[in-house]
Amino acid sequence: MAKQTGPVPIEGVIGDLIYYKTIYGNLVRRKGSLNKDRVMSDPAFKGSRAAGSEFGRSGIASGLLRNAIKKFCPYAGNGQTHFRLSKLFGTIIRLDTEHPQGERQVLAEHCGALKSFEWIQDHPLNRSFWAQCGGSMSPEGKLTLSMSGLNPKRDLGWPLNATHAELTLICFAADFPNKTIEVDGAKSGKLPKVNSSADLVLECQIPIQQTDVVMAGIGVQFFEGEHALAEGAAFGLVG
Repeated sequence: MAKQTGPVPIEGVIGDLIYYKTIYGNLVRRKGSLNKDRVMSDPAFKGSRAAGSEFGRSGIASGLLRNAIKKFCPYAGNGQTHFRLSKLFGTIIRLDTEHPQGERQVLAEHCGALKSFEWIQDHPLNRSFWAQCGGSMSPEGKLTLSMSGLNPKRDLGWPLNATHAELTLICFAADFPNKTIEVDGAKSGKLPKVNSSADLVLECQIPIQQTDVVMAGIGVQFFEGEHALAEGAAFGLVG
């Protein structure tokens, strides 16, 4: 690519030259011979069309899940989360052996990798939350999470200035091929930074279909008085 060196950078098309701005500076290149109609119809691009279809499917799955979780945990992610999650969904899609290339889907049996995904890069849930939990799901879709003897000061990774913390339980049932998701959440309310133990139970209720991807996650947010802190916030899928 050629760099623009003039005093006034140009963006746009002049003749067969395309001027554009990138993180590497203002560049210029000639128009290629490809166009959308050729890519969509030429047999030589069959593999590219299949890869593009699955790439788009992974991005849709990422957006579907992220937007559902953000309803209850707006801090669950940062500027790189969508890209990294889409990449993971691409890996999950390629595990599908039931459909031909280009039509592969996000199937429930391949979604275990979501449990190891870091929603906030370099700050996994286990840096902020290590309480002992027990969970159960009823056939009707009621999830119960029990934290016996939760001790906020001992069981949470408190930032220096934090005075309170809030725990959030999220449960979702997603039908990724049909682009639908059901999600519910429950919050603990603000827990003071005290060295005392008490039982905490959180419950969610969602409708479940047999082929759905059903998972639960835990989020933790810290506060200084009434002010929510970005430091220490974490979210992770746990089962």
